[in-house]
Amino acid sequence: HKVELKNNTVDKQLSGIPTCDRTDDYIGWWAGEYNASGYDHASKVIVDGVEKDRWIEVKRLVKSLKEGGDVIVWRNYDLTKWPETTLDGEQIVENPIEITKPTNITIKKGAIWTVGKQQLVNKSELNIKSEGVMTATDYIIMNEGGATLNIESGTFTSTKATDDNGGVVIYNQGICHIKGGTFDGQGFTLMNTGNANMTIDGGWVKNGGKGTSYALMGAGGGVNITINGGKIEALQSIGGALVTINGGTVVNDTQQYYAIYNEGGNTVVNGGYI
Repeated sequence: HKVELKNNTVDKQLSGIPTCDRTDDYIGWWAGEYNASGYDHASKVIVDGVEKDRWIEVKRLVKSLKEGGDVIVWRNYDLTKWPETTLDGEQIVENPIEITKPTNITIKKGAIWTVGKQQLVNKSELNIKSEGVMTATDYIIMNEGGATLNIESGTFTSTKATDDNGGVVIYNQGICHIKGGTFDGQGFTLMNTGNANMTIDGGWVKNGGKGTSYALMGAGGGVNITINGGKIEALQSIGGALVTINGGTVVNDTQQYYAIYNEGGNTVVNGGYI
């Protein structure tokens, strides 16, 4: 159903009414798809040509990411069309969305969060705990030099290779600590360059089912990767990158290619299963 209101003015705004992430000061509950099931809660409401739908929730999420602190991803979000809109009366031209303050993201169970290629850029400290899914065509999270990224859990999937690196989930040039989660890309799923420092204590890093792909890449003399646990579907170390394996599993399940490819890198195996 659709309800359209034209030439309206607010005589008196109620105060003290319950609000949540689906409301604004003009209308109580916004229409649109709020559930992972894909069903609408209410009719679509149009006020003076402006659709009062789920877009307000997308704006709330982006604003929260920019402000930092605790950010909760409750349901399905698609940020790939974000630059089309405005926020607080100002035209939004920034793309990517930059994390410039310490931020803790919690993705709730059943939620699917879709971002654009290289859209989410961490320049500060970003902590992610997830029971849902985060996805993009390529380059889900860019972790810049000097930034810190901690991932405790969740599913992170890139769906398409758009360059020679192919299907990157995390492009890391800073500090990255992975405690758990599932990471799946179509190429170098976890890509480390520059002065990247990555520690993997758990989780499953996949190579998209491609026997000739390396799920973990270290490229360059400034890269330091430590593997203490988890499962890695093949790794590559080139250009002087240091990789230390203390535990976990590094394997190419397809048996079509190498589990470890070391070309001008420094790979040390102290333990684990290769």
